[in-house]
Amino acid sequence: MTRRLHPSVTLRRLLPDDWRLLREARLQALGDTPEWFDSTFGREATFDEDTWRQRCATTVQLVAVTEDGAPGGTGGMARLDSDPSGCELMGLWVAPELRSLGVAARLVHEMLDVARRSGAEHVTLWVAPRNTSARTLYQRSGFRVTGERETFPDRPGVELLRMRRPLP
Repeated sequence: MTRRLHPSVTLRRLLPDDWRLLREARLQALGDTPEWFDSTFGREATFDEDTWRQRCATTVQLVAVTEDGAPGGTGGMARLDSDPSGCELMGLWVAPELRSLGVAARLVHEMLDVARRSGAEHVTLWVAPRNTSARTLYQRSGFRVTGERETFPDRPGVELLRMRRPLP
């Protein structure tokens, strides 16, 4: 699946053979805004090809690709083990030069469409309260804060809020 976004950006759903593009996008995200992710550049830079292929095979991975083939944004989604009627959005990121162009909103919209087509009844996500641009994006996309809170496993004191959006 490939969709055109901005004149110079295409949205692509990745398959296992696209693992290099996922690796590049994810490492850019972790290098650009490490405070918003539950992993680190150092950790994921050590992942081997099989790990990246497995990620593409077992979860929905979307990448916004620029005209020159570079990743300009990414997002993932997986079914919830604890609740098979739901999916969880994770790892959303857009390159600084593409922010405010609608790329993040298109990534979210496409994830919601994929979840809906898969029969999910709702989508959840975790977001840092300080990440106001992400919270605003998610609220505009129909997500609401559930009241559930959690901390990053390796970062005591960094709190996350859970948001949920029902699917029609």
